Amino acid sequence: MKIGIMSDSHDRLENVEKIVGKFKNASIGAVFHCGDFCSPFVAKKLAPLEGIPFYAVRGNNDGDILFLNANFTKLGQIKENFVKVEIESRKILMLHGHTIPEEQITDIALGGHFDIVLYGHYHHLRNEVVGGKTLVLNPGESCGYLTGEGSAMIVDLLAKGKQNVEIIKI
Repeated sequence: MKIGIMSDSHDRLENVEKIVGKFKNASIGAVFHCGDFCSPFVAKKLAPLEGIPFYAVRGNNDGDILFLNANFTKLGQIKENFVKVEIESRKILMLHGHTIPEEQITDIALGGHFDIVLYGHYHHLRNEVVGGKTLVLNPGESCGYLTGEGSAMIVDLLAKGKQNVEIIKI
């Protein structure tokens, strides 16, 4: 199974639409959004993913979480701090990352409790195996506001290691 990973949309609707198209073309089996949707109308651009398991966490720029959740009811609930899920026998942890320094995300991965750790917030790509076991991924920023280029990832869960990560650039 392939999963789509994105973060830090920051209301850049045209990029969200392009990423959703890439996810649909790749026949992903689940979507992970690592936070910072910003406003509820992003849900309309994510609507083509309805019916695909959708996991999301709140970012530091997601202010009106009640209205966000109300608009995301057909996709899935936006969790407050983190999501832990097991898919294809792979234990996945997702958080936004704004409540801890980035080095502590590496420490979490080194604990060996998860196969994949996903996070956002820092607006840069990361594709690294930590401790010989845990794949640590930051899909960068979907919006492209800081780097000048939007990005997301598609990961094949049936294979292990960072070589099974496709980086999408918009």
